[in-house]
Amino acid sequence: MKHVYYATSNEAKFTDAKVFLLGLNPELTIEQLPIEIPEIQSDNPDDIIKQKVEFVRASTAVPFIVDDASFYTERFPTFPGAYAKFINNSLGKEGWKKLFTEGDKIRAVARIALYNFGETQYFTSEIKGSLSFDETPSDDTFSLNDHIVVEDGRTLNDAIADPTFLNHRRSALLELSNSVSTSNDQSDDKKLEIGERWSSRAVIWKNLIEDEASYVNYEDNYERVNTLIKLYGPLAKGKALEVGCGTGEAGRILKTSNPALELLSTDIAGGMLTEAQRQTAEVGLDIKYKQLDITDEALGDEKFGIVISRGVVVSHLPKSNIYDFLKSAAYHTDTNGYLLFDFIQDTTVGEIEKPVDTKNAFTLQQMDDMLSHFDMQRVDDAGNDSMRVRVVCYQHLNSKGETR
Repeated sequence: MKHVYYATSNEAKFTDAKVFLLGLNPELTIEQLPIEIPEIQSDNPDDIIKQKVEFVRASTAVPFIVDDASFYTERFPTFPGAYAKFINNSLGKEGWKKLFTEGDKIRAVARIALYNFGETQYFTSEIKGSLSFDETPSDDTFSLNDHIVVEDGRTLNDAIADPTFLNHRRSALLELSNSVSTSNDQSDDKKLEIGERWSSRAVIWKNLIEDEASYVNYEDNYERVNTLIKLYGPLAKGKALEVGCGTGEAGRILKTSNPALELLSTDIAGGMLTEAQRQTAEVGLDIKYKQLDITDEALGDEKFGIVISRGVVVSHLPKSNIYDFLKSAAYHTDTNGYLLFDFIQDTTVGEIEKPVDTKNAFTLQQMDDMLSHFDMQRVDDAGNDSMRVRVVCYQHLNSKGETR
């Protein structure tokens, strides 16, 4: 995972989290989702963070972070919980003083959720302190953080203002960052394994494609991709990119449909590229081949009039790489250009029920929502809601938010 959004309308909280996370992981890009999340009232803090996740999920398809804070005292173990803000506004300092005495112990607990394509991870951390009502920074408002004294004698608000202080929220963010780093390392290892596995299958892949009984031809999966390539290939201009080219058949179909295209075909499997070059040389087509992973930003700012991918590449990726893959594919699709690919469809939704696939599965709506985030509009698809594989074609909107 190289990109994540922080769902909060609190600019100061977002800025603090962004600076902290970038210090831990400079390769991680953090953007703000300025969503006004309602104050969810519940005695169960786990229920609150889950409801926040569901609320944000209804607004976006991108990976995101949400957080929540609660407080617990020794005098009243479950109080004030998530109701501190409400009590601040209703009772104020004098109300707190009636409930607690100077020096009462209190814990501030932060809960953070990281949501990514159907999976949610939770991270929890806390900081201990004691209550003090000696000073009030402002007569107009009351903040509990101004009356929690942490171990170094500062109020929690003063400590939070110190970027070197590991408060409850930053501690939870540290756990999140460590988890993301571990996941990224595992993803890199998995992609190496994927490349080696597909390289070993390169010499037999041509026979599988030509075998009508092969699983790659189930529901005419490959043929539906080929049909859309022949339809939109001639409409594309300039350069073309093939991602996960395998033995290169889809790229050769694209090049044949529009010989003027300058085609670059890529794959992470070196063995597949070698076989693709051999088969392409036999038919005399001019196609460039390169071993690369488009999520590694190896293509820089290069733009293509059409980007194609056949073989449900996005469904084979480690889950932490899905957003990066789609973001990169959309970024490299030129304005008014086309992005054409296939994916395993989630057919467990609604009336149709099939066994859950071990690979990444998406609904058409999920894919539309994600690609719309990158200013891509679906212009065609081949398949229906019951098919295991869906083939889609999106067009990159121009600056006016319109297609040609």
